[in-house]
Amino acid sequence: AVVLAYGCEADRKLGLKGETELSGILSAREFVAWYNGHPDYGHIGDIVERALRRPDATAVVIGQGNVALDCARVLAKATPGLFTTDLAARALPVLSDGVSRVSVIGRRGHVQAAFTIKELRELVKLKEEGHNTDFEVLEDELELGTTEASRLELENSRPKTRIDKLLRDAVAVKGKSLSSALLS
Repeated sequence: AVVLAYGCEADRKLGLKGETELSGILSAREFVAWYNGHPDYGHIGDIVERALRRPDATAVVIGQGNVALDCARVLAKATPGLFTTDLAARALPVLSDGVSRVSVIGRRGHVQAAFTIKELRELVKLKEEGHNTDFEVLEDELELGTTEASRLELENSRPKTRIDKLLRDAVAVKGKSLSSALLS
C-alpha cells in the first residue's frame, strides 16, 4: 500500500511510474476519509484490504506532515489499539493485523518536516503500547537531511530542536525500545 500525504487540499499525482496503473496507491485524503467513515469513500476499504491482505504487507507513506504520521500510525496499529480511537467500524476489520513495516518518506530533511512532536511521539510509543512494530530511524538518512540551513533553523526553533532530539535518540537506541531509553 502507498499513501500519498503531501499536504495538498485536493488529490494530486506525483508523476511516478505506475502511479495510475498500480492498485493500492491512495491519496491521504481518500485513505483518511475512508477510515473516518465518509460515506463517499466506502469503496476504498476494498483497495486497502487487497493491499494489506498478504502476511508480509508493507506500506509507504509519502509526506512529512501530521496527516502522514497519522496515516503511518493507523497502518502500524492493529485492531486492539484502534478500538479506542474514533475510526469507523468498517475500517477495523481491514486494519485488524496492522502492517509490520510502514516507511515514511519525505523530500526534505526532518527539520523542514511539518509534523509536530505530538504526532511523532505517538509513533514512537507504539511498541511500548504493545503493537507489533518498532520505530526505527536510519542515521545516514537523518544526516542526509541535515544541512547548514537546517542547523540554523534548529538554533532558532525549540519545537524543531525537540523533534531533532527525539529522532537522534531513536538512532542511538537501536535494538531496544526508544520509550524505555528515553525513560532511563
